[in-house]
Amino acid sequence: MHTTLAPVIIGMDPPQPPGSRVAAGREPAPHTADLRIDGWLVQPTLNLLTREDVSLRLRAQLMDLLLCLASRPGKVFAREELVADVWEGRWVAESAISRCVSELRAALGDDAQRPRVIETITKRGYRLIAPVQAVAPPAEPPPARTATAARNEAPRSFWQRLKLSAVRAAAGFVGGV
Repeated sequence: MHTTLAPVIIGMDPPQPPGSRVAAGREPAPHTADLRIDGWLVQPTLNLLTREDVSLRLRAQLMDLLLCLASRPGKVFAREELVADVWEGRWVAESAISRCVSELRAALGDDAQRPRVIETITKRGYRLIAPVQAVAPPAEPPPARTATAARNEAPRSFWQRLKLSAVRAAAGFVGGV
């Protein structure tokens, strides 16, 4: 028996198709799936947060930051990882990252001193501490009956009525169907 081993290069990410964006060796967060975080319904495709009767539209950058943190709840994301994922590697001042986290906390009603959603880990980064739940997409409504389907069903109804009429006639019933 002959076994072929594929070469493994430690520290290298596998080649990615052109146009895909994978930073720091992680899979990109699914940007279309709705989530529930701390009672908020997060709708990434709409950049929308909804809770009870409150709806907030976030800047795309804030939604990307939230999705990055939600991709691995409990994991501490260093500023470098956030820059790679959210800002796609562009140079960003530390104050800009802090400001975005602050804006996101304000939108979520979170408090940096007593965090429920985003916790700052001094000299390390940020982590999402609220539970994240995937929201199942709404069930598709049953297909509408088309005129063709109604026409296809009509002969069956006719034959059923004719059969019932014949049964009644054989039994001696007089009257309409």
